[in-house]
Amino acid sequence: MVAASWQLGALAGNVDADSEVGGRIVDIQKQLDWILDLLRDQAAEGRVLVVDVCDALAEHCRPSGGCSIRFAGVSGVEVLVNPVELIRAVRNLVDNAVRAAGDVGTVEVTVRRARGRVVLEVEDDGPGFGVLKPQTGHGLVCVRQFADRYGGTVKFGRSNLGGARVSLSVPLAPSQLSA
Repeated sequence: MVAASWQLGALAGNVDADSEVGGRIVDIQKQLDWILDLLRDQAAEGRVLVVDVCDALAEHCRPSGGCSIRFAGVSGVEVLVNPVELIRAVRNLVDNAVRAAGDVGTVEVTVRRARGRVVLEVEDDGPGFGVLKPQTGHGLVCVRQFADRYGGTVKFGRSNLGGARVSLSVPLAPSQLSA
């Protein structure tokens, strides 16, 4: 699988990323990366670690698309979770917002502390919930399962930007509670 990932990367370098074929290659590469993450997660037997939410965002959530993505929040906010599951949940939220915002839209991702929890909010200026054609994936189901597994919550609402807002909240790591 790793070899396939490298081959796709090489192929993508020789194809116009804005073309239909290039776009499909990028989509396939994303799916393959997710499968590799899942396999690594299973090999690690679902380990739970202290993870800095902002670091995970910066390293793993760079979705493709032409919209403007703004990140804001406090650094050093740590949670006790499986890092692959956190990244998968956050990617789902950001990818959904990017899809809704379109090529010229705006997505805002904010990380903050609130009452012993970390709150990650993803907002977009798209049309809002129920307007776009639903995807066939299980993105929001994955986010809900992640929240349930780690004592968190997921809330849906209207963004100040005019589109959707999804708030994912999970408890801070025990070492963060006195900070």
